[in-house]
Amino acid sequence: MASREPGRVSSPDPIGSQRSSSGPLGTEAEQSRSRLRLCSALVACLAGFALLTARVASHLGGLPVDRRVWRWVVEHRADMPIASFRMVSHIGDPLVLVVGAFISFLWLSRRRPLAVAVVPAAALLAAACTETALKQIVGRSRPPAFARLVTETDPSFPSGHATGTAALLVAVALIAAPTFRSRTARVLSFAAAGAVALLVGVARVVLGVHWTSDVAAGWLLGAAWAVGAVLVVPAVEHRLSDRAATNRADLVDGRRAAARTSSAGAG
Repeated sequence: MASREPGRVSSPDPIGSQRSSSGPLGTEAEQSRSRLRLCSALVACLAGFALLTARVASHLGGLPVDRRVWRWVVEHRADMPIASFRMVSHIGDPLVLVVGAFISFLWLSRRRPLAVAVVPAAALLAAACTETALKQIVGRSRPPAFARLVTETDPSFPSGHATGTAALLVAVALIAAPTFRSRTARVLSFAAAGAVALLVGVARVVLGVHWTSDVAAGWLLGAAWAVGAVLVVPAVEHRLSDRAATNRADLVDGRRAAARTSSAGAG
């Protein structure tokens, strides 16, 4: 039986379904179901984002639901813990996300191959580049300046904080889940990722710097990049496995050739 480095799980199953007795990779049926779920989630996120973007493009000043939520927030701010929302909002700051991506890489690299551990950081980078470009393309204005509690100058759609937080945390949860033996731990990892992303988005709306649809679009875009990045994990691990097998075969061939040369010389 091939040995594995302790603490690492080489399964290409990003959902973390229960492993069967057929081996550490689980059955092919389990892996197929996992990929199908991820593909379905990716299609749903992309479809939702496309529909929302089209809707926003025709209502740059805010959708009706955006304005209703904005008015309610402004009217009830006196009863809200604004200081707490400011702190939560900082979780989605670019620098904080970069630090979080680095920490997640260090943690995941002890549990998964390095090429897999870097996936959340790659998802974050791709999501950040996409939302930055979309801000300029859509060119949506932020909510009225008099009600903003944080200074922001760039366009509003989609929310960069919501996008980055969703991309990083969802990717980390998807990559880490297979390493947890307990189903409860796997469920909690997804719940924690979703809860933090939700709170960051809500904080941006409460602080008056984003419309609700900006945040919803950010969640969808970030989740799409996270799922899309994780979908390449099986291909990455398969390539790494093939490379390792090729290296072992080359090493064996080299030793055999050296042995034959040594025998011929002795004769």
